[in-house]
Amino acid sequence: RAVIWMNHCEVELIDCVVEGSLSCGIEVGPSRNDVVIRRCLVLGSSKEGMVVDSSGGRFLIEDCVAEGNGWSGIRVGRMSAGAITSCVMKGNGTGITVEHTCDVVAEQCVMEGNAKGIHAQGGAKLKVVGSKVSGCLSDAVSLVSDVDVSLEGCTISGNRGYGIVSNSGARIVVSDCEIGNNGEYGISLLNTTRGGLYRNTICGNGKGGSAIYGSAQIDVVSNEFKANAGHGLFVSEQSYGKAEKNICEGNSRNGIHVSSQSTGWRIRENTCIKNKEDGICVAGEAVCPTVERNVCRENGLNGIALRMGSRATVNENLCMDNRHYGLSVDVLAFMAGQGNTWEGNLKGQVRVEQGEIGRVRDFLPVRDYSELERIAKGLRRRDSVTPEGRSRLSIFYSQLGNGWGSPGHEGFEWFCSLIDEWMAKYPDSVTACTLKLYSIYRAAWAARGTGYWAETPVDQRERYLAELERGWEVVEKGMGLAEQDGELYVHALAIAIEMGQPAEVVEDVFAKGARIAPGYFKIYSTRSRYLAERWGGRPGELEAFMDRAYELTKEFEGAAIYARIATYQLAVYGPSEFETHKIGYEKLKNGFRDVMERYPDSKRFTNACCAIAVMHGDKDLARKMFDKMGKEWLREVWKDESRYQEARKWAYGLKAT
Repeated sequence: RAVIWMNHCEVELIDCVVEGSLSCGIEVGPSRNDVVIRRCLVLGSSKEGMVVDSSGGRFLIEDCVAEGNGWSGIRVGRMSAGAITSCVMKGNGTGITVEHTCDVVAEQCVMEGNAKGIHAQGGAKLKVVGSKVSGCLSDAVSLVSDVDVSLEGCTISGNRGYGIVSNSGARIVVSDCEIGNNGEYGISLLNTTRGGLYRNTICGNGKGGSAIYGSAQIDVVSNEFKANAGHGLFVSEQSYGKAEKNICEGNSRNGIHVSSQSTGWRIRENTCIKNKEDGICVAGEAVCPTVERNVCRENGLNGIALRMGSRATVNENLCMDNRHYGLSVDVLAFMAGQGNTWEGNLKGQVRVEQGEIGRVRDFLPVRDYSELERIAKGLRRRDSVTPEGRSRLSIFYSQLGNGWGSPGHEGFEWFCSLIDEWMAKYPDSVTACTLKLYSIYRAAWAARGTGYWAETPVDQRERYLAELERGWEVVEKGMGLAEQDGELYVHALAIAIEMGQPAEVVEDVFAKGARIAPGYFKIYSTRSRYLAERWGGRPGELEAFMDRAYELTKEFEGAAIYARIATYQLAVYGPSEFETHKIGYEKLKNGFRDVMERYPDSKRFTNACCAIAVMHGDKDLARKMFDKMGKEWLREVWKDESRYQEARKWAYGLKAT
């Protein structure tokens, strides 16, 4: 079991050397007595170097060395409480592992060249003070499940993976640490992690300074994010917290980037200077209630940028000497605020691209339907797309239709009443008709539920089909209007197919939609969705539809439609549909070539092209795409990071299959 194994006794182990154990080197416990291990050397054990389980007493491991052990250098389990002081863990599977509600303080320790530095799980409590973690083959500090961890005055550098990564449920406080030159993010906090980052220096990390995802709740105060390969601070999804008094300097992308559906971040009194892109960027559907008293200087693009779909209140900021604008507000973004200063910005002080469009959600509650009509008509006329290839008209509908709550919620019912009022006031409005369809389709799926059809109760099926019938009445009205809209046909197709309309009716809806809006991609993607195997699609049908879509769009898209549909299928269904349909790889390659000529900076198409190349065993193209995307993998394409990492290893010859 171990070279030295002791249990149910008081232990004092001093100046011992244990080498080459076929199991553990030293194992103590279970024991309710005190344990002292001092100045011991444990080398080359097949499993752990030291294991301590002192659930009744306290333990002290001091001035010890654990080197070259197959599993952990030191593992502390169960309800053990004690300290690891001035120890060196080198070349082990993991330097220190703590688990099972133990309470451990690690002080002045060195963890060097381990596969992983520190791993905490299972309700453990861990405090790490003045320690160094470097040269790990993967992550330096890894937290899993409901652990309580603090790191104070530590140095975490030169590790191949993340400096610190927490996947879910952890409480973490990181203060006065230096976290630099790690291969991934310096700090990555995901899902339900909570806590704070205070007075840390986070520099030179390969993917970015810090990333905060999921529903994490984190305060980020008085840190320095410098010279990281991505954003200095990147917050996304439903995370929330405050970012105050940080310095973000010289990062390869934005100083602070708020993305996706983040709604609760307060960005105050930060200094963002000399970042290659924006000082502060709010993007996606993010909402920042407070962006105030920040200084954004000498950035490569804008001081503050509000990208498509975002909203922010911007007060009393100083933005000067940026290479583009002090403030840039994209189409469909919205800014409120006052007291800002814009000086010396090279392209201009403030840029608002069709800024009135950004207020679409504000026009609806005040019943300004005429302004919404004007905006929608302009978008249909221009038919413009974003740098990612998304239709701005589609984003208009998404912004206007979402965020009112779910069917049955009073906010959603109020939204529906406003649309009814709009249709009554403008009976020939295709915009109001399209939004009415959108609300009915959402109500139909709320009635049906998300389970398999065969398992759906009869009453839910009946309500679902009744809503679709109601929607079809609106479809017939909308298709007969003088003005037409591609988005209307997106919902018309979905309703026609799901309510079981004859094939010729479905074909008529698709053909008319493709004729009136040939460049409105969602018409093609929606039709392709119902060719999936789970909707009764047969092998070969998806490729045949792609060929048809190509003929309809080749004059202005080339072969790009193949890539667009493939990217959509990956996001909705994953790789399974490509196994069923066996789409010709040359068509897909040509499609990605054409779409990336049109949208060279699209992360979505770059990731999708890479995934398709991996699926077809094309290492050369996969490596090119991995090189281009760096470490900016997208969850909608890869689903989880492990798939991305496995594919990357395969492409670079680090994994056989």
